[in-house]
Amino acid sequence: MGIIRVVLLAMGTVCLGMLLKNTQSSFAMMVSFAVGILIFIWITKLMSEVLTQFQALQSYTTIPPKYIVLLLRVLGIAYLTQFTTDICRENGYTAVAGQVENFSKITIMLLSMPMVMNLLDMVLRCVS
Repeated sequence: MGIIRVVLLAMGTVCLGMLLKNTQSSFAMMVSFAVGILIFIWITKLMSEVLTQFQALQSYTTIPPKYIVLLLRVLGIAYLTQFTTDICRENGYTAVAGQVENFSKITIMLLSMPMVMNLLDMVLRCVS
């Protein structure tokens, strides 16, 4: 099972990082970063299954494809932001992490504006 492999790898990395942190902190950081990249690659491989599920969802509903694509983009931005900010914070760059979070929030807001406008338009048509 994939989650067991990821959890075991993560726990092993944490143990190795704790051992190396006091003696070779730069090596501990590189190990952590490499494992994070490896897990990220595994996640991208799982994305094909997610895309298949979203296509099935789309065939059952009348949701326009552009909204499904928007949802996937927002999920991707959120995951990349979390990955990046965790690495920044782990290495003491909390200000950089905060700026990455702010940038991603604004990006998600800008991507979502057409959908929000359509929603407001529907509400206004229902009310009037």
